[in-house]
Amino acid sequence: ASAAERSASATVKTEAGRKSIKVKKLTYDLKDHDENISIDFSTKLRWKRSADVTVKDQNGTSYDAWLEDTDSDECDIYVEDLKSGKTYTLVLSGVKSRTDSAYGKVTITFSIPSSSSVSNTSLAVDEVEYDYDDSEISIDFIN
Repeated sequence: ASAAERSASATVKTEAGRKSIKVKKLTYDLKDHDENISIDFSTKLRWKRSADVTVKDQNGTSYDAWLEDTDSDECDIYVEDLKSGKTYTLVLSGVKSRTDSAYGKVTITFSIPSSSSVSNTSLAVDEVEYDYDDSEISIDFIN
């Protein structure tokens, strides 16, 4: 992960159907106060067209948020004004595991460490890839 993109610890509560929906990884990017959250799921999913997301902090304050992209095993969420050092609850509605018949909600609680707990260690680049179709650069760092 880059200096601006970090993994957050997350706990998941599923209210969708019978099968549990498992989160593999939740990452966030706090650069420029335009927060993007990416969630990778271990479970294959289906999304309603009306799928939605809400985000609140531990004090109950709501944040403007919307689903930017969804597919069978991940989603990208745009959220405004997240702060480090807080815990957030994110609720995805209109989602189900691929094998369930009923859509429901997935509640994910995650924490963003305070900036003082994030180390400013040097990073070493392992690999750089450029995607000509999307004009995007991917950089892998050595752990």
